[in-house]
Amino acid sequence: TQSTWVCPFCSIVHDTNKSNIIFESEEYIAFPDRKPASDFHVLICPKIHAKAIKYLTSSDIPIVNGLAQACENIMEQESLNKDNCLIGFHWPPAVSVSHLHLHLIYPKSKMS
Repeated sequence: TQSTWVCPFCSIVHDTNKSNIIFESEEYIAFPDRKPASDFHVLICPKIHAKAIKYLTSSDIPIVNGLAQACENIMEQESLNKDNCLIGFHWPPAVSVSHLHLHLIYPKSKMS
């Protein structure tokens, strides 16, 4: 029997993979990284399946802007000092899940 790959982030979006949701809007969701690099490390992703950052085009700018806005909302919600946050994407081939996601890590001064 051949198994069908299921995107783990899509599973979280569709609630088949239980996780602690940090933030959720109509278009975006944020949840803890399973291997946190610091005290607070979340992944923010669009609810639609979008490939990694390397494969985006100019038509995807609204998705990236939405990720940035969700990140701002989370920093405010969690009272994070923006100067001590690390925000970014992994660039392929250093991508473990092929679903666009933005890392928000705090405090960057305590990164492992």
